[in-house]
Amino acid sequence: MIRKSIVLSALILGFTTVAGSAQAAPITTSCPGTLETTDREFTLTTEPGSVCRGYQPGNINGNDDYINDVLDGVNFWTTLDKSDDGMYPNALTVTGGPNSGTFSFTPALWTIYDRIIVGLKSGNGQYDPDWAAFELVPYASSGEWTVSINGLSHINLYGHGTTTRTGGDDPGSPVPEPASLFLFGSGVALVARKIRRRSA
Repeated sequence: MIRKSIVLSALILGFTTVAGSAQAAPITTSCPGTLETTDREFTLTTEPGSVCRGYQPGNINGNDDYINDVLDGVNFWTTLDKSDDGMYPNALTVTGGPNSGTFSFTPALWTIYDRIIVGLKSGNGQYDPDWAAFELVPYASSGEWTVSINGLSHINLYGHGTTTRTGGDDPGSPVPEPASLFLFGSGVALVARKIRRRSA
């Protein structure tokens, strides 16, 4: 009886998880946002979403300086890719233009970095802001972008590691596996052991 109820609970949980993921819809985030009085609006549409982390007139460079010094005040961010120069190896793919398109990158980056930022840069510096930075909700790795005025110049991809950056494509330190997974596995093993003892 206990074994049947455990199997039934697992099936219900699995069905609920699958149904929930099937109903998830992409979320559109605006940066600066509709409440701001600016000339240009950037948007990113991803599943499960993103957060506007910053925007400014001027350039968002292929290096890490703005992301490190202004957004977080720490040197844990590394440039992973820049869509218009081919210098980095992480396969950021950008399509469309000039005002809308898609982006994607290898989801395996989430096994190395605990946070990822997508920076959109416009091709014309006469409007404000010239770029916007979106921090992705884990584990988003693709989506759609728009720029309301003028076209997109390029997209920068940044990763947040656990060690100070050392260069343009430094992979940082792998994100450690959460201890909670170990505890969960131990709990499942304990329940299985008790069921075996009762059946014997």
